[in-house]
Amino acid sequence: IRTENFQNLTNLKVLYLNLNPINQLYFLKIFPTLIELYVVSCNLTIINKHYFKKQINLKKLMMSNNGIQKINKLSFENLEALKEFNLEHEKITSLHKEIFKGLEFLIELYLNNNLLKKIENETFIYLKSLHLL
Repeated sequence: IRTENFQNLTNLKVLYLNLNPINQLYFLKIFPTLIELYVVSCNLTIINKHYFKKQINLKKLMMSNNGIQKINKLSFENLEALKEFNLEHEKITSLHKEIFKGLEFLIELYLNNNLLKKIENETFIYLKSLHLL
């Protein structure tokens, strides 16, 4: 997806990209006003730490059924406003201790139906507001 296609959407609050063959999210940098993002059943396999650098207002992130296998450290650290995060039905095998750093106001986290084999100590230490896991 090319960023030029979306340049005039500077006030966009909700973006639905479900069921599109998307394998990267670098284009999100032009949407700093997003509050909700839906990237469900796409082709994401890796979450890069640069994808969400400007999404400081994002409150809801739905990323289920993508085939995500790897999430780079500190990928979500700028998502300080995030309240609901769905990573269901992925291929995640491990969670490193800094994966949720910056998400201290997260209330709901969905990780069911993954391939989790390893969760490092203190992985959930940053999730001080979490009510549902």
